[in-house]
Amino acid sequence: SDEWQHPTLCPNTCAEAGASFRKEVADKAARYAAGNAARLGALASVLQTKNGWKAEISTIQTQEAEKHKIVADLRARKEAAEKVEAEAEAARKLQDESAALRRAAEKMANEDMSADQYLKWCEEGGEERKQHCLAEAEAAAEEKQEQGGGATGAATPPPADATTETTAAVAQETEQREETEAERGQRIARQWTRSSEAAGDADAAAAAVEDEGDKLLRENGELDENAPAGEQQKESVRLNTELTTAERDVQSLHDKKEQLNKKLEYNYGEDDALVSMVGRCVESDAQTKGGASYKYRVCPFDRSEQDSLSLGKFAEVSYAEDGASATMKFTGGAKCWNGPERSMTATLVCGSTDRMTSVDEPSVCEYTSVVETPMMCTNSLVARAKEEHEELEKSAKPEHSDELK
Repeated sequence: SDEWQHPTLCPNTCAEAGASFRKEVADKAARYAAGNAARLGALASVLQTKNGWKAEISTIQTQEAEKHKIVADLRARKEAAEKVEAEAEAARKLQDESAALRRAAEKMANEDMSADQYLKWCEEGGEERKQHCLAEAEAAAEEKQEQGGGATGAATPPPADATTETTAAVAQETEQREETEAERGQRIARQWTRSSEAAGDADAAAAAVEDEGDKLLRENGELDENAPAGEQQKESVRLNTELTTAERDVQSLHDKKEQLNKKLEYNYGEDDALVSMVGRCVESDAQTKGGASYKYRVCPFDRSEQDSLSLGKFAEVSYAEDGASATMKFTGGAKCWNGPERSMTATLVCGSTDRMTSVDEPSVCEYTSVVETPMMCTNSLVARAKEEHEELEKSAKPEHSDELK
């Protein structure tokens, strides 16, 4: 061996390596201590933050109750407006139908329409028209006969068997029930065919039907006296728009309340320290294996992103038994081309500041990262780092070294 003769050929590097390792451990202990100090400062606001969420939930519940009352009121007003508008529309249709019946009956009375044509016209109008057509024809024929003093050439009423059968059926049905709005309109229409004075009464009666609709709107405070006649019937549309907006507000409040409840249920680790990371994001520029550069972002208990591309929403968090790290998973991100949905698994460890130290893609569109944060610098972790450093420093002193032995 030539070691004794040439001691510089194989230098002893143990001391340098030991010093380098001790420095690394000392830096880690100092970093952990600085992080722990920042963590202790943040803990003072944790309880305040959680109490703030609870207070916000209470406020939302009050707002929800008020909005529910508004929704119920708008729904009732909309249904009332729809009923009034439906009644007004039915009254208008009744007027139109009565006018048509009057014209048809007059045509038949004046022999401008045959009985067969009149019956066909009645059939085409549906069951409601059929119930009143024959009565109209008889009334018009009687009036024509009275005006003509019973002269020949008066209109021939529909076939006797059809008249008898229909009239009997209508009479029987009328005995079993009260007069309907349609029947009342038809009775008014019959009056129109007999005299101009009766026609005036019918116009007044039809107007009274419409005024009932205005009366309901006015009682509900929903009648615009200055609006043109057709405009007032759009009240249900306006109320429906307000109702839709109010229901959307209720849903928004509900969703916000649910998000806050979830925040209160999450596991934030020892001393709830990670509460202070809610609403914050940690970013880092990194290159992929292909050389492309992206900005990666991890927002604890919320989301993860690659530039503006989603790497997933927060799914779960777990903690190492020794409390040295936390593993946060984000899933359901943007779908990879011909691959799975993107995801991110972030490992949180102790550090003096919030920073992302590494990003990797071990599998296609499945990302991992390491995030340092003071919130993971627990008292026990700092104590272990300090003890490790002190032991190394103690062993490095000459009286504890066996290098000379």
